[in-house]
Amino acid sequence: MIRLEGQTKCGCGTVVRRCTDCSNYDAGQAYCKSLLTEVDPREAVNPSVLSISASCPRYHYLPHAA
Repeated sequence: MIRLEGQTKCGCGTVVRRCTDCSNYDAGQAYCKSLLTEVDPREAVNPSVLSISASCPRYHYLPHAA
């Protein structure tokens, strides 16, 4: 897994994945196209270990253009 600067970690040291970094997340609609569910924009950017992205089997990291 790729570790992003400033990304939250759980107590065990595992990186918590952000919806905003996933190719399935539509930020304009605050919606996960893969799981067909709304995701709060605050949670998409700053998830917890209980967030939908933390254990999403369809998570696909999408590098952001600099």
